[in-house]
Amino acid sequence: MEENYDYGAEITAQSEPDYDGWGYDEYWSCNDWMIWHTRLKAEFGLTIANEKWTTAWNKQGAWESNYNWCKYDCNFANFAQSNNLPIRNVFSKLTCGVVNVADNVAEGFTTGAKIVRVLIPVAVIGVGIFYAYKGYSALKGKGGKR
Repeated sequence: MEENYDYGAEITAQSEPDYDGWGYDEYWSCNDWMIWHTRLKAEFGLTIANEKWTTAWNKQGAWESNYNWCKYDCNFANFAQSNNLPIRNVFSKLTCGVVNVADNVAEGFTTGAKIVRVLIPVAVIGVGIFYAYKGYSALKGKGGKR
């Protein structure tokens, strides 16, 4: 693992991850997440490091860049596997040459649930906006004819 800080600040075991938010912002790269785990492991040991790291990793939303793309970075995927971190994806394992389909079927359902959790409110808001616009157009059309 190369010690370059994409985030731009030295990461320690006490650091708090910087998550990817909406719009343009700075956030931790895959490399920064690996550096943080290394620091956590040095300070707390593998078991506690994995608990802290996994808890923080799972706070990401389904649409965040790292949550979706780090698992396809072979350096990250291999790092996660060698440290027993639960970052698994059938396609990333195929890409990086490590395949265990049975484990990934269950994770696919978990990831799908995260995505659905985001999509349902977005769909409801979209439908609401559509019908509000449709109602507004109908009222405007009736009121404009004299």
